[in-house]
Amino acid sequence: MRCYKAKLDATAVAITIMVAVLVGISIATTCIAPPRRANSSVIKLLAMGLGFSALVVTYFFKPTAYFIEDKKVHIKRPIGDIVIPLTDIIELKRIYKGDLGLGIRYFGSGGFFGYLGKYYYRSVGKVNIYSTDCSKLVLIRAQKKYIISPDSPDEFINELNSQLHR
Repeated sequence: MRCYKAKLDATAVAITIMVAVLVGISIATTCIAPPRRANSSVIKLLAMGLGFSALVVTYFFKPTAYFIEDKKVHIKRPIGDIVIPLTDIIELKRIYKGDLGLGIRYFGSGGFFGYLGKYYYRSVGKVNIYSTDCSKLVLIRAQKKYIISPDSPDEFINELNSQLHR
Protein backbone atom coordinates (compact mmCIF):
# COMPACT_ATOMS: atom_id res chain seq x y z
CA MET A 1 0.00 0.00 0.00
CA ARG A 2 1.36 3.35 -1.04
CA CYS A 3 0.10 6.53 0.56
CA TYR A 4 -0.46 9.43 -1.84
CA LYS A 5 -0.29 12.74 -0.02
CA ALA A 6 -2.84 15.52 -0.42
CA LYS A 7 -0.74 18.68 -0.49
CA LEU A 8 -2.35 22.10 -0.88
CA ASP A 9 -1.52 24.02 -4.05
CA ALA A 10 -0.35 27.64 -3.81
CA THR A 11 -3.86 29.04 -4.29
CA ALA A 12 -5.34 26.88 -1.54
CA VAL A 13 -2.46 27.82 0.80
CA ALA A 14 -3.07 31.53 0.14
CA ILE A 15 -6.84 31.23 0.60
CA THR A 16 -6.44 29.17 3.78
CA ILE A 17 -4.02 31.69 5.31
CA MET A 18 -6.17 34.69 4.32
CA VAL A 19 -9.39 33.19 5.67
CA ALA A 20 -7.73 32.06 8.92
CA VAL A 21 -6.20 35.53 9.43
CA LEU A 22 -9.47 37.32 8.67
CA VAL A 23 -11.44 35.07 11.02
CA GLY A 24 -8.75 35.54 13.68
CA ILE A 25 -8.85 39.32 13.28
CA SER A 26 -12.64 39.39 13.43
CA ILE A 27 -12.64 37.25 16.57
CA ALA A 28 -9.94 39.43 18.16
CA THR A 29 -11.73 42.69 17.34
CA THR A 30 -14.99 41.24 18.59
CA CYS A 31 -13.31 40.45 21.92
CA ILE A 32 -11.66 43.86 22.20
CA ALA A 33 -14.57 46.06 21.09
CA PRO A 34 -16.49 47.62 23.98
CA PRO A 35 -20.15 46.54 24.29
CA ARG A 36 -22.62 48.95 22.70
CA ARG A 37 -25.80 47.29 23.91
CA ALA A 38 -26.82 45.06 26.77
CA ASN A 39 -27.10 41.93 24.57
CA SER A 40 -23.91 42.58 22.57
CA SER A 41 -21.96 39.99 24.59
CA VAL A 42 -24.26 37.24 23.33
CA ILE A 43 -23.89 38.48 19.74
CA LYS A 44 -20.10 38.57 20.13
CA LEU A 45 -20.03 35.01 21.45
CA LEU A 46 -22.23 33.80 18.59
CA ALA A 47 -20.04 35.55 15.99
CA MET A 48 -16.85 34.11 17.48
CA GLY A 49 -18.37 30.65 17.72
CA LEU A 50 -19.57 30.75 14.12
CA GLY A 51 -16.19 31.90 12.78
CA PHE A 52 -14.26 29.36 14.80
CA SER A 53 -16.72 26.58 13.90
CA ALA A 54 -16.29 27.28 10.18
CA LEU A 55 -12.52 26.88 10.55
CA VAL A 56 -12.76 23.65 12.53
CA VAL A 57 -15.47 21.97 10.45
CA THR A 58 -13.68 22.67 7.16
CA TYR A 59 -10.41 21.37 8.60
CA PHE A 60 -12.01 18.05 9.58
CA PHE A 61 -13.43 17.47 6.09
CA LYS A 62 -10.21 18.17 4.17
CA PRO A 63 -8.42 15.23 2.55
CA THR A 64 -4.99 14.41 3.98
CA ALA A 65 -4.06 11.41 1.82
CA TYR A 66 -5.33 8.81 -0.62
CA PHE A 67 -4.48 5.11 -0.64
CA ILE A 68 -5.60 1.80 -2.11
CA GLU A 69 -6.04 -1.05 0.37
CA ASP A 70 -8.24 -4.13 0.72
CA LYS A 71 -9.74 -3.62 -2.76
CA LYS A 72 -10.89 -0.11 -1.84
CA VAL A 73 -9.81 3.47 -2.49
CA HIS A 74 -9.56 5.42 0.75
CA ILE A 75 -9.80 9.20 0.92
CA LYS A 76 -8.27 9.92 4.33
CA ARG A 77 -9.78 12.80 6.31
CA PRO A 78 -9.48 13.82 9.97
CA ILE A 79 -13.20 13.13 10.47
CA GLY A 80 -13.15 9.70 8.79
CA ASP A 81 -12.33 8.06 5.50
CA ILE A 82 -14.41 8.08 2.34
CA VAL A 83 -14.21 4.53 0.98
CA ILE A 84 -14.83 3.53 -2.66
CA PRO A 85 -14.90 -0.22 -3.37
CA LEU A 86 -12.86 -1.10 -6.47
CA THR A 87 -15.78 -3.21 -7.72
CA ASP A 88 -17.87 -0.01 -7.97
CA ILE A 89 -15.38 1.86 -10.17
CA ILE A 90 -16.65 2.29 -13.73
CA GLU A 91 -14.12 4.84 -15.00
CA LEU A 92 -10.82 6.25 -13.85
CA LYS A 93 -9.00 9.04 -15.65
CA ARG A 94 -6.65 11.96 -15.27
CA ILE A 95 -8.42 15.26 -15.84
CA TYR A 96 -7.34 18.86 -15.96
CA LYS A 97 -9.00 21.92 -14.50
CA GLY A 98 -9.71 23.25 -18.00
CA ASP A 99 -11.57 20.03 -18.87
CA LEU A 100 -14.16 20.81 -16.23
CA GLY A 101 -15.15 24.25 -17.48
CA LEU A 102 -17.33 26.41 -15.29
CA GLY A 103 -18.91 24.73 -12.33
CA ILE A 104 -21.34 25.39 -9.54
CA ARG A 105 -20.33 24.67 -5.97
CA TYR A 106 -23.52 24.05 -4.06
CA PHE A 107 -21.90 22.92 -0.81
CA GLY A 108 -18.26 23.07 0.18
CA SER A 109 -15.04 25.03 0.05
CA GLY A 110 -13.42 26.62 -2.97
CA GLY A 111 -9.86 26.71 -1.65
CA PHE A 112 -10.02 26.93 2.14
CA PHE A 113 -8.13 23.76 3.23
CA GLY A 114 -8.55 22.57 -0.36
CA TYR A 115 -11.39 22.19 -2.84
CA LEU A 116 -14.05 20.18 -1.05
CA GLY A 117 -17.69 19.41 -1.34
CA LYS A 118 -20.45 18.92 -3.85
CA TYR A 119 -20.09 20.55 -7.25
CA TYR A 120 -21.79 20.44 -10.63
CA TYR A 121 -19.92 20.67 -13.94
CA ARG A 122 -21.59 20.31 -17.31
CA SER A 123 -18.76 18.02 -18.49
CA VAL A 124 -18.96 15.68 -15.48
CA GLY A 125 -22.33 16.28 -13.83
CA LYS A 126 -22.66 16.08 -10.05
CA VAL A 127 -19.34 15.31 -8.41
CA ASN A 128 -17.92 15.06 -4.89
CA ILE A 129 -14.56 16.81 -4.77
CA TYR A 130 -11.87 15.96 -2.23
CA SER A 131 -8.96 17.79 -3.81
CA THR A 132 -6.08 19.94 -2.61
CA ASP A 133 -4.22 20.63 -5.86
CA CYS A 134 -6.00 21.62 -9.09
CA SER A 135 -3.04 20.53 -11.22
CA LYS A 136 -3.24 16.87 -10.13
CA LEU A 137 -6.87 15.90 -10.63
CA VAL A 138 -8.18 12.34 -11.00
CA LEU A 139 -11.81 11.51 -11.77
CA ILE A 140 -13.23 8.32 -10.27
CA ARG A 141 -16.62 7.38 -11.65
CA ALA A 142 -18.37 4.83 -9.41
CA GLN A 143 -21.89 4.85 -7.91
CA LYS A 144 -21.00 8.50 -7.27
CA LYS A 145 -18.37 10.60 -9.02
CA TYR A 146 -15.28 11.80 -7.18
CA ILE A 147 -12.45 14.15 -8.03
CA ILE A 148 -9.31 13.73 -5.96
CA SER A 149 -5.74 15.02 -6.25
CA PRO A 150 -3.06 12.53 -5.18
CA ASP A 151 0.49 13.93 -5.19
CA SER A 152 1.43 11.53 -8.04
CA PRO A 153 -1.76 11.19 -10.09
CA ASP A 154 -0.28 9.05 -12.88
CA GLU A 155 1.24 6.59 -10.40
CA PHE A 156 -2.05 6.48 -8.49
CA ILE A 157 -3.96 5.69 -11.70
CA ASN A 158 -1.42 3.00 -12.69
CA GLU A 159 -1.61 1.36 -9.25
CA LEU A 160 -5.39 1.48 -9.24
CA ASN A 161 -5.63 0.15 -12.81
CA SER A 162 -3.35 -2.76 -11.93
CA GLN A 163 -5.67 -3.72 -9.07
CA LEU A 164 -8.83 -3.17 -11.13
CA HIS A 165 -7.66 -5.62 -13.80
CA ARG A 166 -6.80 -8.51 -11.47
